Amino acid sequence: MRTLLPSLTLLLTACTLSTAAAPFSDGGTSVDPATTPVLASCPSGSLVRKTSAGWDCVDPSTLSVSSATSATNAEAVQTATYALDAGYAASAGSAASAASAQVASYAADAGNALTLGGLAANQFLRADPSNANEVDMPGNLQLAGNRLLATAVRVDGGAVEMSLNALYCGVSAPTNGQLASIYGFATAKALCESACGKAYAHMCDVTEMLRSAQMGISMNAPDGGYAEAWVNSGISTLQTVAGQPTETNDCGGWTSANSSIGGAMWQLGPGGNYADLQSCNSLLPIACCE
Repeated sequence: MRTLLPSLTLLLTACTLSTAAAPFSDGGTSVDPATTPVLASCPSGSLVRKTSAGWDCVDPSTLSVSSATSATNAEAVQTATYALDAGYAASAGSAASAASAQVASYAADAGNALTLGGLAANQFLRADPSNANEVDMPGNLQLAGNRLLATAVRVDGGAVEMSLNALYCGVSAPTNGQLASIYGFATAKALCESACGKAYAHMCDVTEMLRSAQMGISMNAPDGGYAEAWVNSGISTLQTVAGQPTETNDCGGWTSANSSIGGAMWQLGPGGNYADLQSCNSLLPIACCE
């Protein structure tokens, strides 16, 4: 094997040299087989692999190796699990198919994956290419059992959330129109959060009661019969309540129990759902929505 040393001259300049015993030597320098491949020959195109027994030749086609046409700009990178496209971030599971639940995690573009759990491109929300601040929605937005929520920070610094376009969920304990000296509407919401057990529950307004009635949601009183419940109207009018001219203004924003002021209420009961007015000194539960 001495005849191989001239052809290894360049290789040895980049390797760790050792004076320890070696399988061969040119009389001045020994080769350490632990750090330098020592092989009689390998077929063209082979890879050299270090094993516990020494070095051997490996056919690259027998290995599972990721490939890329350009590692610099990631024009197309493919691994065993995901097929990544530099222009569209990824399709989950594989380039050919992906479950819809996986798509949300990997920011796939529905228009550029072959299939996405059987869903078509027009079944996904997509950024409007003509306006970066808009989203295209080709169909109806259906939330099923979930809610569309608005979130904010209260004046006391606490976080608060409220469902939009909500539906009737129950009533609070009876109260007159004075829920607080200030922030009456916020106090009403807190009472409804407890009544319905949801952080986004709130005092119903007339529109939400109308929506609930049209959808046939049960709006019976707690005892199954008929009852009146306070609701938000958001308007101020001069009405006649109990034979007396009365200003109705949601009991001054639910801060007054004055009998000369009125508030909107809803008649609960099977088939008897309608709006009316009541004096603010009356004891009524609050109609709550979620």
